[in-house]
Amino acid sequence: MARLLGLALVALLLVAPLLPMAGMKQYVLHVAIQVLIWSFIGGAWSLMGRFGLVSLGHGAFLGLGAYGAVLLWNFYGLSPWLGGVVAALLTAVLAAVVAYPCSRFQVVGHYFGLVTLAVGEVIRLLIIA
Repeated sequence: MARLLGLALVALLLVAPLLPMAGMKQYVLHVAIQVLIWSFIGGAWSLMGRFGLVSLGHGAFLGLGAYGAVLLWNFYGLSPWLGGVVAALLTAVLAAVVAYPCSRFQVVGHYFGLVTLAVGEVIRLLIIA
């Protein structure tokens, strides 16, 4: 019986994103999105704290992923689900481009914070331009 209940729960979790929001009010949707964004930020800060690094560029990666998904949707008509995956891959490529020199030259401490702050500023200026 427990196994059947577990399978039903897994099936519900797999189908839930495909269902419409069934009358969910805009405020509830806004709060749910805010919870997901802040949990992403908190998890990222927790992970960076375990490595002893202070990153000030999380907003750049989050913004690049969101902006990339929206541009793919607006200009190419790509589904937001696929656009999110493509934007995550684009963000991972940028993270690798930033991480490789930082790792190679052992940039740590305040300098790592400055590098990530500069990345955030560059992304902000590129989006504005």
